[in-house]
Amino acid sequence: MENTPYSNSISERFSQDIRLFELYQKEIRKTINKLETKIIELQRHVDGGGSIAILPKAIPKPYGGFATRVGLDDTPEIRELLSFAMSRRIDELKEYVDISLRMAFSYLISIFDARFDDIIVVYFNSIRNIFPDDKVRESKSNALSRLGFTEQMKFFKKNIGLDFGAILGKEMIKQIIERRECRNLVVHNSGFVDKYYRRNVPGTNLSVGDKYPLDYTYLESSIELFSLFFMHYYSELERKMGAFIDVPLPRSMT
Repeated sequence: MENTPYSNSISERFSQDIRLFELYQKEIRKTINKLETKIIELQRHVDGGGSIAILPKAIPKPYGGFATRVGLDDTPEIRELLSFAMSRRIDELKEYVDISLRMAFSYLISIFDARFDDIIVVYFNSIRNIFPDDKVRESKSNALSRLGFTEQMKFFKKNIGLDFGAILGKEMIKQIIERRECRNLVVHNSGFVDKYYRRNVPGTNLSVGDKYPLDYTYLESSIELFSLFFMHYYSELERKMGAFIDVPLPRSMT
């Protein structure tokens, strides 16, 4: 059986996933730009008092004759009504932007979690001499996957001496934890800050009930953060445990 470095395969798969995600991200950016442009145009019209008068117009019917489109006078009452309607439309467009960003961010976190789960599978398949039963290893892998990132880091430090804090630095670890907590807000709480986020992200300026300020810059910085994580992980794992990464790739990961 051919030996393939686990971590290198995981790192490569993450890079492939990110390349595809970046294509998706570009389309999201285009959509957001169009929506934001439309928001600005509508807001200027509402705030600037632009003309809303529509003149009556004869419209040809498909089978001959004409129909008259009713005109619209530029009166204070009509202006107030249309201003309200346009404000509602602006709110809808802002919500579309928010939904687009939340979907993209959730997808990015799922990529990170999937590749990190591969790391966990790697570890338990490397000690099949201790746990020869496939179901036992799968159960232990799933249990570790469900733990928080802090608990997962403690596990790897204790069992294989892989100190993520020393490798990546405390600040990067904090940022990864914050991203995963933000994901929980997006998926489980419609993007609103809850007590669990505040508990797990010490020092945050956000209060319970605040809408998390998820924007495109945050999305881009998250891509860079996760890419650095896997790059440093592979480098350290290769340096510390050459024998470990020569374990053949599991069938489920090929």
